Amino acid sequence: MILRYVEKKVRLDEREYTVVLPQDIGGFVNREYIMDADRAALNSLLLSMAVLMERREVIIYFPLWKNKPASDLYMEETSEKRYENFDVVFLSHTLQFPACDWKKLRLRMRKIKGEYHTRDINIIDFEKRAHWICKAYEKREACYKKLDLLDRRFRFDTLIFIGGPYSFARSFIELKELISLPLESNYISSFYQNWISLPERRWSRKRYEDTIEIGFYDRGLVKDHKAAMFEDEKRERERFERMLDEIRRKRG
Repeated sequence: MILRYVEKKVRLDEREYTVVLPQDIGGFVNREYIMDADRAALNSLLLSMAVLMERREVIIYFPLWKNKPASDLYMEETSEKRYENFDVVFLSHTLQFPACDWKKLRLRMRKIKGEYHTRDINIIDFEKRAHWICKAYEKREACYKKLDLLDRRFRFDTLIFIGGPYSFARSFIELKELISLPLESNYISSFYQNWISLPERRWSRKRYEDTIEIGFYDRGLVKDHKAAMFEDEKRERERFERMLDEIRRKRG
């Protein structure tokens, strides 16, 4: 599978950071707690997790604020007409990058052109590596396990995920399983999306938070999905009417 990305070297406070911007992000949109992604975006996420398993010194940056916000199929009849679309960042805790510096790094990064790269990633090899990392994680002491889970922080209209080898490996495995599903046909024929949850820390600042969900969403299939849902509702109404007719007939 081919990963196309732009790599930028950004210097900030006497440190140099490597920022990777995947190019084929497709219809990837983010509303802070729910991410919608088409197949191209899911592939980019999968390949990004592979990069993070291999290169802990990089910052993966998805500049999503330019993407058109999703007109959510299940909420589009509410009074809310537009949804915010936040950037997404993944990085390793070993980088020790302070989230409060993200705004300065992003501003400097926009002035840098960067270098375009293309890399062929062997999914089978990385899947084996991901399973090995997960097995090694299970043997770790409980006090260290928490460090490898994703720590979510929201800074400057950006959702920042700071994790370790396990969180990236587990996300890779989950995304690989999600992509292997017949997502398009499932989306058309079912009311619910196929989705996964990211391996996050469930407690933050002594309060419970919901985990982030990544679900399949393809604008090009919305009309077919609505048509299928309309037919299902029609069949359900006809079934209900037949049931009522049968009850009336029995009561005479």
